Amino acid sequence: MSKEHVNCPNLQREAEIELTEGKVTDCNLWHEGRPSCQGECVSAPRVRDIMQREVIAVRETASLADLARILAENRISGVPVIDRKRRLLGVISAYDLARGKARANAFYNETFMVDELLDGYYSHENSRVRDLMTSAVHRVEEVTLVRDVVDIMVREQIHRVIVTRGEELTGIVTTSDLLQVLSRLLS
Repeated sequence: MSKEHVNCPNLQREAEIELTEGKVTDCNLWHEGRPSCQGECVSAPRVRDIMQREVIAVRETASLADLARILAENRISGVPVIDRKRRLLGVISAYDLARGKARANAFYNETFMVDELLDGYYSHENSRVRDLMTSAVHRVEEVTLVRDVVDIMVREQIHRVIVTRGEELTGIVTTSDLLQVLSRLLS
């Protein structure tokens, strides 16, 4: 028997459920004598089912030139920013780099590409990830329902949520991961 806190998919509220052998045996949101979601909260896919566990991340002290190289070489658009103990500090994306360059040049082009960041603009030794990273990070836990992640990403217009256990980075879910889930469902 175990207890979990989940978002009830039917009532759109947090629920405390009790599980016995994978089945809901108690729920603080009972409705008409049974769990309001009829166990859907347990069978619905969770972040732990789709997240990437091997996450490319950068330290806050990394140079912006190194960051641009990492993004280009790995063909990704953003990464979590961590400290030496792998605690999550923020997130930084190609968009942040482009925005930073735009501020410096008073010019921004929507088609700005990560490869263009390697043109030497960020080769200055004092340019660091901490200077452009976003500290307000959308984070979730491994037990979060995938549908809640979709809601967050659509509402906030973001392309990634970071998975943490406490302050420690444990994974990431990106729009690509969600599209893979959708592709499997439609196959």
